[in-house]
Amino acid sequence: MTLYRGGCHCGAVTVELETATDPSAIDVRECQCSFCRAHGAESASDPNGRIRYIERAPGDMVRYQFGTKTCDFLICRHCGVYVGAVMEGYSTTQIKHFEDRALFTKTARHPDYDDEPLEDRLARRRRNWTPLAAD
Repeated sequence: MTLYRGGCHCGAVTVELETATDPSAIDVRECQCSFCRAHGAESASDPNGRIRYIERAPGDMVRYQFGTKTCDFLICRHCGVYVGAVMEGYSTTQIKHFEDRALFTKTARHPDYDDEPLEDRLARRRRNWTPLAAD
């Protein structure tokens, strides 16, 4: 397993993605929702990996929900950078903030999930998102 690190602009929130998958094989998505577009998000996940979000101090990371309120968007309280989203022990993360982001070379897909039924959306996330690492 290889560890890829990233984080917010000010360093208060760190992301660690551990995976055996070559980053060039990991799908990259640019979701078309207004939140992801506003943040210039490029999301990636590996269902066979593990991910961890680390706060420098308690409260450095805030959670935001909108729309279906089925996941929490993780944002640095200090610099406002969106680092990832979590749901029921799974996560998708923002690769633009990774130190080795150039290794994630797949061309981003542009999915539009607006018409996806809620149960299908939750099942897709459980299938495709990265499990959160146990602390």
